[in-house]
Amino acid sequence: MSSSSTPEPAPQQPQAVELSTGKPWGFWATVGFSLVILFAWLVVQVVVTVVYLFGAPSGRALFDKNPLGVDPAKISDDGTLLALATTCTGILIPPLCILFAWLKRGISTQKYLGLVRAPTRQTLGWLGAGLLFAAASDTVTWLLGRPIVPEFMDHAYRSAAFVPLLWFAVVVGAPLFEEFFFRGFALAGLRYSRLGAIGAVLLTALGWTALHTQYDLIDLSDLFLFGLLLGYARIRSGSLFVPIGMHALNNLWATVEAAIKVRYSS
Repeated sequence: MSSSSTPEPAPQQPQAVELSTGKPWGFWATVGFSLVILFAWLVVQVVVTVVYLFGAPSGRALFDKNPLGVDPAKISDDGTLLALATTCTGILIPPLCILFAWLKRGISTQKYLGLVRAPTRQTLGWLGAGLLFAAASDTVTWLLGRPIVPEFMDHAYRSAAFVPLLWFAVVVGAPLFEEFFFRGFALAGLRYSRLGAIGAVLLTALGWTALHTQYDLIDLSDLFLFGLLLGYARIRSGSLFVPIGMHALNNLWATVEAAIKVRYSS
C-alpha cells in the first residue's frame, strides 16, 4: 500500500536586495567628484567677485556703502562680497553633492548623505556639545590674550552693506555648503575606503580647515578641532542634519559676538 507523499514547497526565489544596502563611491571616485565640487565652488567665487567688482554702479549701490570703489587689500574681508559669495555657494553647491550621490547606484541618496533625522535627545546633545566647544574656544582665546572676534569677522561685519544677508550667509549658507560637501559627500566616500571612519574624519576636517584661508594658525587649529567634532557627530548620529545644526549654531554664536563688538565699540 503506497502512502501519498506531501508535495514539497516550491523553493523561494531570493529577494531582491534593497537599493539602500550599497556603498558610496570609492576613494578615487570620491576624490574626483570632490575636485569637481571644489572647482564649481571656485567658479562661483570668481563669478560673484567679478560681478561685484565690475558690475554696473547702479547694481553695486544696492549692496555697497561705497560703490565708487573697493580697497583691493581688503577685498577678502569685504562683508558684502562675503555675504553674496557665501549665499550663492550655499544655494548652488549642495544640489551638486546630491547629484553626485544620486548617480551612485545601489544606495539611496538619503543614506549616502545622511539625510535622515537623528533622535531628538541625541540631536540636542550634539548641539549642546557644539556650544560647549564654542565656550571653551572663547575661554582659551581670552586666556591667550587674543581678541574673541577675529579681525576678519570684525571687518566683514562692519563693511557689510546689508547685514541681514551677511547673517543668512554665515549662519545658513556656509553650513549648508560646507557640511553637504565635507561631512556629507566627501566623508561618506572616504569612510568606506582604506582610510576608515577615523581617517575620513581627519581628512575632511583638514580639508575644511584649509578652505578658511582668512584665519591665522591659531584660529585654524581651533577650526580643525571643531571639524573633528563635526565629523565624529556625523559618524555617531548617522545624520548630516546634526553637524549642519552644530555648524549653524557655532556660526550664530560667532556672529552675535561680532555684532556685540561692533555695537559697543562704535
